[in-house]
Amino acid sequence: MDQFGNEHGPDFSNLTSIVIISAERGHDTARCVEAIYENTPEPFEIILSDAGSGKETIDTIAALEAKYNNLHVVYNKESAGTTGQRNQGAYYAKGA
Repeated sequence: MDQFGNEHGPDFSNLTSIVIISAERGHDTARCVEAIYENTPEPFEIILSDAGSGKETIDTIAALEAKYNNLHVVYNKESAGTTGQRNQGAYYAKGA
């Protein structure tokens, strides 16, 4: 909203943001993401914060990122801890 009360840009008021932390569990992360897509009818986005996983997990996450345009991945060299990873995801979230 600008200084005159006019709204600009897309309306994210009905968007649900889901934050997932990934840490060396590519298969489990993929199952989680696929379950969300299969069972969530309302508009949503997924922010996946990776905690410095190895190549196999990164490859799995990258494939998910390529498949879904509303899945956003934050790649980290190392873990920022559970709270740090969640906060990072919340920082990038557009919805509620």
